[in-house]
Amino acid sequence: MQTARQQAEIQVWQALALGDRLCCFLDAQRAFVSSQLPLPQTEILVIAP
Repeated sequence: MQTARQQAEIQVWQALALGDRLCCFLDAQRAFVSSQLPLPQTEILVIAP
């Protein structure tokens, strides 16, 4: 049986891992968009959160 503290720590680690995957996804998406569109880099950054 896990304590509430252990469960909270697990949730934090899962959230961090999810954040890493989301950042990787956004970076890949941004790279894809910038490779598809002949826009200056500054305009691409507006799309990013």
